[in-house]
Amino acid sequence: MSTPNLFLPFAVVDSNRNVPFSENIEVAVLLCVAESERKKKPGIFGRSEEVLTILCRLNYPLWAIPFEGASLLIDGMETVSNSILYFKPPDIEAFTEHLRRSTGVQELFCGALRSHLETFSKFASRTEMPIRGVIANKEYLSDIFDFIQDGKTLTKRSAESELNSLIPPKIDKVTAVDIAERFMKHLKKLQAEIKGLRFAIETVNGETEKHINRLRQERKQIQEEYEIKISKLKTEVNQRKVELERELNRKVEKITAVHKKEAETRLVEKKRRERELLKLEQKKSEYEKRKELRKTKGDKVGIVRWNVRLQNAQDQISTAKTKVKTLSDFIDRSNKEMDNTKKNLHNTYQKHLDAEEMRVKDLNSKKEADIANKEKEINELQGETTTIINKIERLIKRKQDRSSTIRETTIPWKAKAPTLIHLPLYLVCYKSKNKERYCLHLPALIRRDKGFAMKIRKTLRRRSLQSKISNLLKPRSKALEKLLKPFKEEAQSDSKVRKVLSRLGKSQNLLTTEKFKELVTAGMKKLEAEGWIKPEEKTAILETYAPKEPSR
Repeated sequence: MSTPNLFLPFAVVDSNRNVPFSENIEVAVLLCVAESERKKKPGIFGRSEEVLTILCRLNYPLWAIPFEGASLLIDGMETVSNSILYFKPPDIEAFTEHLRRSTGVQELFCGALRSHLETFSKFASRTEMPIRGVIANKEYLSDIFDFIQDGKTLTKRSAESELNSLIPPKIDKVTAVDIAERFMKHLKKLQAEIKGLRFAIETVNGETEKHINRLRQERKQIQEEYEIKISKLKTEVNQRKVELERELNRKVEKITAVHKKEAETRLVEKKRRERELLKLEQKKSEYEKRKELRKTKGDKVGIVRWNVRLQNAQDQISTAKTKVKTLSDFIDRSNKEMDNTKKNLHNTYQKHLDAEEMRVKDLNSKKEADIANKEKEINELQGETTTIINKIERLIKRKQDRSSTIRETTIPWKAKAPTLIHLPLYLVCYKSKNKERYCLHLPALIRRDKGFAMKIRKTLRRRSLQSKISNLLKPRSKALEKLLKPFKEEAQSDSKVRKVLSRLGKSQNLLTTEKFKELVTAGMKKLEAEGWIKPEEKTAILETYAPKEPSR
């Protein structure tokens, strides 16, 4: 099966240029460039003058290989080299198997999780795989894609000529396809590994969720069991509190009754004594009156008798008061003792009531502690799982970034089959007494003619031919210059490359073709008309490379 070919133009015309950049202008401009760069005068070290021996258009090979709806570009001359960094992921199968093996026992599962906290902290290993010729630089890819947009289809005859001008690629079609397949294989491997890492996340999530659900069920069961126990205990405590309060009331009533009975007896006796005291004091008062009466009558014997009676009465009154006071003190003391006894009873029974309440509080505290322990287990499981998942996701992100990088190593042009792209350049060879010198000229951008040329005509007239032509013919792409710089250097230093270029140059040399004189003459006239060269420069170049036939 034949290989599709895409031929790119050497020169792209500025959008403001009114005159097409035809083949004869292209040849004339390149001849001017070659002539302007030729070393003409002997050097101070005896360097001989150079002679232009070869001017030819060659095609630099690039391969476009279909790759996931785009195209992978491969440098046919292998002047660029790249490598794929492959990061081997941790053993996902061992990880998932370990979790599943441990899932039956929570302690084992938790231990398995903890043992894998560092498993996904980094990739297992790193390998660098060299890849030949793949163009990965985004700047290069962008500019080459722009060139491809300007690609053209040639007639069969001109296509054959272009094919003959192809620099033999170091990387052939089979190798280019193999390189693309290696890229695709690596991309699929990345996708499979991303899928495997996501499976690891699903596994750890799924297995952890089972244990968390189990723990939540256990937490719910603990809650329910404690609620039953607490409800039952509350009933017991309430009943016990009622019993304690009744018992307290009974004891208080009994103490009160005993005290009341004794107090009433003492109170009755006190009242009796107080009545006796009152009678004694009345009697004493009567005795005092009688004594005063005896005094008024001067009855000394009567006074003595009533004094004796008053003294007896006073003694009886003192005794009665002592007994009343003793009874009052006893009653007060008895009341205080009863109050203290009742208070002590209340304190004692309050402690019993508080102890009953504490039973409920203790059971609530135990419930909260047991639930908190389950909550802690859940949080630890979730935390360890989240730690592992976050680390796996970071590895996935790096794999995705690598996958995106590979996809970005393409151009948005879908080749239907492996296609050979012909990137044109001009080869110029100078020969001197001692050696040959090769120069390569890369695709260019052609400046506009009218208006621009008129404005700079006066300036251009005073400049060198090289300076003037460089204003017409501008390098199209700095990126392409960088891409082909190694090949240009090889053209100067590598004997094998020089040999190939020499063979191709001689077979495709424009200077020796029949139509060269016609092409360059027509092209020079157009350059003169646009003001890019002076008449004397045109004449000198034509006399050197396209002299008129002598008249017969």
